[in-house]
Amino acid sequence: MRDLYKRLGISSNDSVGKIREALSRCPDESVRRDAERVLLDPQSREVYDRNYLLLQKIAILRHELGLGSTENWTPAMQAEFGVGKEGGAAVASAGWVRGFLLIPLILAGCALFVAGLVWVLTYEQRQFNNAVSEDSVEGYTRFITDHPDSKYAKEVSRLRENSAFEKAKQMESETEWEQFLETYPDSIHKHDAERELKYVRERYGDFAYVRSIDTPDAYKRFLKLVPNSFYAELARKRLIDLEVDDIFKGSFGELPELQPQGGSRASTVSSIEISNDTKYRLTVRYSGADSQKHSIEPNQKQVFRLPKGEYRVTATVHSGNVRPYAGNETIDYDSYGVSFYILSYPYSSPFPSGRQR
Repeated sequence: MRDLYKRLGISSNDSVGKIREALSRCPDESVRRDAERVLLDPQSREVYDRNYLLLQKIAILRHELGLGSTENWTPAMQAEFGVGKEGGAAVASAGWVRGFLLIPLILAGCALFVAGLVWVLTYEQRQFNNAVSEDSVEGYTRFITDHPDSKYAKEVSRLRENSAFEKAKQMESETEWEQFLETYPDSIHKHDAERELKYVRERYGDFAYVRSIDTPDAYKRFLKLVPNSFYAELARKRLIDLEVDDIFKGSFGELPELQPQGGSRASTVSSIEISNDTKYRLTVRYSGADSQKHSIEPNQKQVFRLPKGEYRVTATVHSGNVRPYAGNETIDYDSYGVSFYILSYPYSSPFPSGRQR
């Protein structure tokens, strides 16, 4: 047990605020970590203070009796809590009578010290049991961080590896398996992990399997694995539809009514001209009769053709402070012109994208 108060240069009566100030100045990472764990937790500090005061009393009594280091009072304990020139508290030497009268108090103090020592020694055991009970990569990592030299370190490392393997199996993710193999290159599960990674890649290269899952992540992984697949275009279009779904579920500005720029309704395809008058890259998505996504750089225009029909439309810019626009539109004329800009109002954030025609 270390004298955390002495190492931080504070008193045991100091407030939590002073303890935090001392922690911010402490250059010793080990002391800082132990002090944060013990002194900033009310219950842990109460137990620590009880043992701390006991050790101080024992140090004074041992000094008065002229006792040196023993098996149970090691040089390290003497250095931490010893009294004398280094300890700071000056005490007078006592005679044999005084020492004899103090024996009952010493015995009681020793009993309390042993009880406190047992608590300290079993703390690591309790932390280990808690980590095993939680059985997660995060829990085992916390234990290793708090107790790098623990006698359980090897066992916890093994349990963490097993937990990471089971987590990757549940996630069925290419990324999870890649991360596992990178983190544990010599794992006893290496062969199984490589086989699972190969299996996941084969599954996500199968469009029928990806279509049954029907998530953005599944389509992105499919396009990453087989970008030139016969089904790649279908995957891209479905990914756009799901991105539009996601935007409609959130907060967005309402699209103004679309006004035709001109032309008849004779053809089956409409020409759309978009001007990006914002300072951000603009992405416009159409989901309906067709699924298209177009990105326009700032102060640029883009013209594209879109089959006529009913659409859900979204417009987003690459900024976290600008809300998207979303709405439903009917494309039935031959041409449209759209200009997007940013509406900003004082004391109001975030701001929606706007557009003119």
